[in-house]
Amino acid sequence: MEHVKTDDVVRFGAVTHNPSGGALINADEVPRWRVFEEASDTSILSGLFTQRTGFIGTYRATITASEANGFDPNSFYEIHASGKVNGIVGRAIIKTFVLDDIFNSNLMHIQSGGPAGFNFGLMYDGSGYNDGTAPSSRNQVDGIGASSGGSLNFAISEDNTGGAIKSISFVGSQTNTFADIEAENGTLHIIDDTGNAIDIVYGASVGGGRVASEIVFKGFLTSANDTLNILVYDFVGSDWEVRAILSGQGGTTNITQTISLLAKHTGSDADIGKVFVRFQNTGQTNPQLNVDELLIEAVSIGQSVGYANGQIWINTNVSNTNTESFVDGVADNPVSTIAAAKTIATAVGLSDFHVINGSTIVLGETTDGESYFGDNWTLDLSDESCGGAHFAGSTISGTQLGTGMGVLGGEASNIVLGDDAHFDEVGLGGTISLPVGSVEFFNCHHDGVSLPILDFKVGSGNTTVHMHHYNGGIELQNFGDTGTDILHLDGNGRLDLNANCDGGTVNLKGHWTVNDSSGGNVSIIYDDITIDANQISTIPSGVWNQVRSEHTVADSFGEYVDANVVKVSGHDLVTNTLTSFHAPPSGISNAVWNDDITNYTANNTFGSGINRLLEDIYFANIKFLKDRITPRDEYAITWYKNASLVQSGDITDPALSVFKTDDGTSLFANQSLNYASNTLGILRHDEASNVTVSGEPYIVYTSGIIDSVNREWKLAIGIDLL
Repeated sequence: MEHVKTDDVVRFGAVTHNPSGGALINADEVPRWRVFEEASDTSILSGLFTQRTGFIGTYRATITASEANGFDPNSFYEIHASGKVNGIVGRAIIKTFVLDDIFNSNLMHIQSGGPAGFNFGLMYDGSGYNDGTAPSSRNQVDGIGASSGGSLNFAISEDNTGGAIKSISFVGSQTNTFADIEAENGTLHIIDDTGNAIDIVYGASVGGGRVASEIVFKGFLTSANDTLNILVYDFVGSDWEVRAILSGQGGTTNITQTISLLAKHTGSDADIGKVFVRFQNTGQTNPQLNVDELLIEAVSIGQSVGYANGQIWINTNVSNTNTESFVDGVADNPVSTIAAAKTIATAVGLSDFHVINGSTIVLGETTDGESYFGDNWTLDLSDESCGGAHFAGSTISGTQLGTGMGVLGGEASNIVLGDDAHFDEVGLGGTISLPVGSVEFFNCHHDGVSLPILDFKVGSGNTTVHMHHYNGGIELQNFGDTGTDILHLDGNGRLDLNANCDGGTVNLKGHWTVNDSSGGNVSIIYDDITIDANQISTIPSGVWNQVRSEHTVADSFGEYVDANVVKVSGHDLVTNTLTSFHAPPSGISNAVWNDDITNYTANNTFGSGINRLLEDIYFANIKFLKDRITPRDEYAITWYKNASLVQSGDITDPALSVFKTDDGTSLFANQSLNYASNTLGILRHDEASNVTVSGEPYIVYTSGIIDSVNREWKLAIGIDLL
């Protein structure tokens, strides 16, 4: 229990962590502290913390324990801290103390005849705790933290008697081992000379996030006219630096020698946390080194970024396979292998990973339920189970086992998929081998020169593929070969049906060029608004190759052309007789093509058909995202007129509504939208109050007035796709 004197300044602090993952994060608002006395539930003092400059989520505060502030001598106090992080309120007791004035007492006399007085005398007569009547022996006190690595003192963990360290081989002969020098207990590690020379290197590891500050040596060198250099390895200069001289003596009494260290004497990267101490000299007179205790003192530097975003960080372009928790795999010290990353993840309880750009990962074990984030990295699934796994920003290939894998962004090529795989905004290339079951592609596109291939022949059974808002070309192979395959395809581009397709149904929506080499084996069902580029190419011949006599309805284009095309300068080409000279007022072509198109809109005529082709097409692209850091739903809407983006100023009263599908009620309705950018053409709304939940599909409805007409667009969304 801490004791505080009246009028002392009491200092305390607090840190705030992200509830999801544990990384340091600033609180939503400045945290508050309160002081409680004894059993009272009413605070005697309260205030706000001050954030430490340059430190995320780190706060400090001070109080004065004075009577004026309500503090009473000989009373117990608790200091509580409270705050809100990502909307979650937390509270903790961060400090307790007793207010008394024991420090103002002067110790005048302790009776020496009793056990307490006798032990007190042992402490200060030069021998210390060395008696069985003492609460602890001196050796026990000295050994605290020496072998565990949990304190600031670290024991020796290796030497060069079993092999060279930093190119230095052992010279001499040993009695006992380095394991005997954790504490000053009279068991010596004795190094006798070989040819009047000694050269031994001791190594310790202080761990990452710490730097060695001091060496404590207890022992002695014989004989009196000999000396040994005490050197420490310089990891910056890659050489040995003399830090002290150990002088010989005639007796066998331990001496204590303390040697200060610099930051360069602690290793990094592959040697992270390493410290090497060397005792060396030549040309002596039968020297003998006797080491009773050798410890390395280290301090915490606390400079790690930590597991940012609650993720283990991987960079395969560096070399770090260490697995020390909260030291390795952090954002500023990533590991280089997935094996090391997964070991750390298990130890600290995380399942998300961040892959640095340019890294290449080959899965070597199951990744069920794990998430990998990054950009421009390469992933080989390598026949591993990826059930419920999520990969973002990768170039992905290989064979997937398990179900429910999700892929966001990046590219996918030459990949064998499992059931219920989901792809969103992924570039497709090579051969995509499909499973029995279902696969979904959203907002994906053709990536590369050759058409990506969807191969339906992997398993024996029915396969259903949903490709929504797809852009580019796609080829189907073995469609309908082993089951009743179905493809729901909407977007625009080119669809090729390979000759090996034997059946199945394609539900087509959008603008498509269809090249059918299946001989009609595949059933293609066109949506009402689907435009087949091949059909468009037949329109001219369909019009101009019609028999004139079948299109002579009065006052129609056909009647006019039929009545005039047979007359040239008054000569009737049908009867081969002269008539009165007649020339079309401005020629047949001008009479037809220069007429006002708006005069011919009756249904089922040439004019109405052409008018429909010239109508403007208005549509919206709705993007829905679930923010992983801030709990909110994000909506981004872009409106298009034909193929052109509708910019700010071309749309008025833009609005957004979201409805539940189970009962038709709204999450929110007629939410006004604003342009996020006047140049990008994106309308945006962030919704933190009425958010979507798992297990419920929703309908997003957006509207706005474009070209004096209210335009509407709808899209089904949900958060259970990936």
